[in-house]
Parts: sequence; C-alpha cells; structure tokens
Amino acid sequence: MPSAPEVDPDIAGWRRERFAWPEGNEPLRIVPNWVCEVLSPSNAVYDRRIKFPFYARVGVSWLWVVEPRDQTVEIRKREANHWSVLATFAGNETMRAEPFDAIEIPLGRLWAC
Repeated sequence: MPSAPEVDPDIAGWRRERFAWPEGNEPLRIVPNWVCEVLSPSNAVYDRRIKFPFYARVGVSWLWVVEPRDQTVEIRKREANHWSVLATFAGNETMRAEPFDAIEIPLGRLWAC
C-alpha cells in the first residue's frame, strides 16, 4: 500500500481489471478494492484507529471486519473518506455481502476453528 508498509491487511482483493503483478522484487502498490481485517485483543485498537482510517483515505472501497470473539462480520463501505456500516452478520448465519454478494458464505465454518 502506498507509503505505509507497516499497514498490511489480513486479506485483500482487487478487481481483475485493476490488478497487475509488480516487476521483479517490487512491492505491490495497487490499492485493493476490498480489505478484510480479523480483530484480536492485541490488534483491535490499532486496526480501528490506524488501519481503518488509512484504508478509507487511500481509496479502499469495502472493508470487512471479522470479530472472532463475538462471532461477527461487519460489512463497511467507503463513502468519501469514512466508513458506513451496511450490515453485521453473526453466529451461524449465511452471509451474502458486497463486493462478493454473488456467493453465500456460511459463517459457522469460520468459528469452528
């Protein structure tokens, strides 16, 4: 991600038409369309205060926030430079959420580990 190597998403995704592999050993500098962060007690404050605002500033469109302790997935969409919460899924629900709303994700499988 541009000028913030210390801010790396847990999972990121790009639309095919925007993605290109970097040459040689160059880092990937294309801002993802979608980011997923898995919170833990050791990183939740940092993620919420540093990473989430950074993702909005650089233009990430979608942010999924996974909270294993509460067994929730929060779906956020960037509007201007802030996040709007669109939905929260929990427990054993089946999730269908942008930008992957063409597929259903059974959340119970996430918490089984």
